Amino acid sequence: MEGNMEYKIIKYSDINPDSLKDIFKHLSLNCLVTESQVKEEIKGFLPAYPEIIEWYQKVIKEIEKKPSSRDMFISLSNENNSFVISGLMILKKTENEKKICTLRVKDNYQKKGIGSILMGMAFDFLETKKPLITVPEESVDNFSKIFNKFDFQEVEKISDLYRKNKIEYIYNGHFK
Repeated sequence: MEGNMEYKIIKYSDINPDSLKDIFKHLSLNCLVTESQVKEEIKGFLPAYPEIIEWYQKVIKEIEKKPSSRDMFISLSNENNSFVISGLMILKKTENEKKICTLRVKDNYQKKGIGSILMGMAFDFLETKKPLITVPEESVDNFSKIFNKFDFQEVEKISDLYRKNKIEYIYNGHFK
């Protein structure tokens, strides 16, 4: 677990009542929540890709089955004594692929170091400083600063990869 008094970042596979109690104690929250509430908050946080709920449910099953090859890191923050997910990262590590599948930090939590901490956690989990990541055309500018910081290189652009008439930018490798 990493972070400061404004946020904490945890791995999805580490979520349990005791870890939540510890996080909320550090964040001075007045109420505790169950794992299912965390999952519901995550669903609302994911971007609007087609079939995102089905993909998310598949990811959860993969994490529960084999957290060494798939995991989710969640930044929880205190807003008015209620928890919110301020950042989220989903990773995939197989023999052939080391990928950041999702990386999101809510607008009002950007420029606080959450994205950089999540990147460091990705590098550790994936065992590489150059993981594959795809970014939709409308988000390229938002990622430019952090990608420059970590020297990520655009390798290719693919039209219609996830959404019709939209381009995905691929960094640090070729999409498989």
